Amino acid sequence: MSIIDCFSPHYAFDDKVLKFKKDEYIKKGYTFYEAKTFSDIHTANNSSWYRFRKICENEEKNQYRIPHRTIYDTLSILNNFSSEEQYLRFLRHVIISEKSYSMITMIVEPKSIDYKIKLDLMRMSDYVIDVNDKGECALNKP
Repeated sequence: MSIIDCFSPHYAFDDKVLKFKKDEYIKKGYTFYEAKTFSDIHTANNSSWYRFRKICENEEKNQYRIPHRTIYDTLSILNNFSSEEQYLRFLRHVIISEKSYSMITMIVEPKSIDYKIKLDLMRMSDYVIDVNDKGECALNKP
């Protein structure tokens, strides 16, 4: 599994526990990619895919992209270091691209996300899962 770490570059400071846990996961076979910007995330995602492709047993049989599952969790937090427009541009590119390669993408954002961003995300999405304060889920098709 690959993890694109956007948290540590901005928020970890000198947290030793995070470093020890990261080392622990690396020993288990995880690969970490550090990303500070939306373009870094895109590059890290490509690197992850190529890493996966190299170790995939079916590489010779599959001439196209191997289906990949990507979860973007609270990506909008990077708006504090970039911009809302950059975030939306990144999402538009990623969602269209990943759909064209039959990839599965999940974008997780808090309910408190800016309403304009939420509407754009809903327009681009195949499905929206709303989770209430009790943890109950509702699946909606935009």
